[in-house]
Amino acid sequence: MKTADRAIRSIIAIAFIGLYYSGTVTGWLGITLIAFSVIFLLTSFIGFCPLYLPLLPLKRDLGLVHHNFGNYQAFFQKLGAEHNT
Repeated sequence: MKTADRAIRSIIAIAFIGLYYSGTVTGWLGITLIAFSVIFLLTSFIGFCPLYLPLLPLKRDLGLVHHNFGNYQAFFQKLGAEHNT
């Protein structure tokens, strides 16, 4: 995750939190925005979003990824095998 992506996520999260605590957005929509804010801040802090995993093969094919993210497929297969036993 690049710096711009992390900054945009953080700004959006802060805006969502501001909307909720100012009372502009309430109810289920407000709670949903707070949940998204937590997710955005967490992924910004750790610098990785799991939703990007399915896009990695496409990004590699297009030459947009220049570093190795490791073998996530093997990791998840091993995790699934351990879970099923």
